Amino acid sequence: MSAPAPPSAGHRPNPALLWALALAGWALIGFCLFHWGATWALDLRVYRVATSNFWHHGSPYSATLTSSDLPFTDPPFALLFLSPLAFGSLGLVKALWWLVNEAALVALLTLALTTALGLPRRQALLLAAAGGAVATLAVGVWVSKRLLDAGRRVDAVLALALV
Repeated sequence: MSAPAPPSAGHRPNPALLWALALAGWALIGFCLFHWGATWALDLRVYRVATSNFWHHGSPYSATLTSSDLPFTDPPFALLFLSPLAFGSLGLVKALWWLVNEAALVALLTLALTTALGLPRRQALLLAAAGGAVATLAVGVWVSKRLLDAGRRVDAVLALALV
């Protein structure tokens, strides 16, 4: 009996399996955020108050914001770019913000895979969607919540806007 042939260097994962992994991962993340995320989003609250101050002729930098006494410290570009976060209910804005952040994560990963590895865009998008879900789950919803509360998830959207 002969040994099985080693996989070829051009072996690619099954696209249907990667899409299923990505969809299952993103659905699980969405469920966790919906179920446990009601008190999250301190960064969104800071942006919403800072934007309100800005549009009503106040300085977003002059006062502490929210019940946590956090100052607004981002550059004016971030305030203008993210000012739509002040409109709508907090629940709706949080849901849309999560979708925008995760789309930015997938877009940045896709850009990195196409630029650094020269992968075709469709293959890079598939790997980015699956990899983004796996990475978010691996880091854990609790850690993601802490990053979201600390305002670190804003960085993915701003990074994509600057690219």
